[in-house]
Amino acid sequence: MLEVLLYAIARHMIVGHEDAVQNLVSVVAIALIFIIRKYFFVPSFGHKMPGGKIAPDMEQKEAETPEAKAGDMAE
Repeated sequence: MLEVLLYAIARHMIVGHEDAVQNLVSVVAIALIFIIRKYFFVPSFGHKMPGGKIAPDMEQKEAETPEAKAGDMAE
């Protein structure tokens, strides 16, 4: 979702013909998005269900990881 917002702001800066203040606001918004992605974005949000069980879509992703495949080959 943040990537879409980043794309929209960057496109608005390139295509639009705004004044310097509007461009500065856009640059600050893009910097804020990068800060949010670096410090506040949690990729494992929704990884576990309330009972502590791993979410079904995450089980599939874990099964597809190279570590899991290496574990299968070791057996």
